[in-house]
Amino acid sequence: MARKRHAKPGDLTQLRAVLWRTILEVEALLDARPPANELVIKSAHALAQLAGSYTKLVETCDLSNRLEALEAAMQREQER
Repeated sequence: MARKRHAKPGDLTQLRAVLWRTILEVEALLDARPPANELVIKSAHALAQLAGSYTKLVETCDLSNRLEALEAAMQREQER
């Protein structure tokens, strides 16, 4: 039996893009259906969860980018 190859893990930027696309899709679903629909209620809950995840991810991504910039600046400074 062949071993299943796992995809490489994505980075924060890729995850951020996927979450944002999903948020937009759920938002469109909420706009297209009457609010009494069970699917819409579940979608609203999912949207709330995704929004929280997205917020944390944006903060983490921004902090990661700032840290990388600081590390690069420190490295340049040490090379002088």
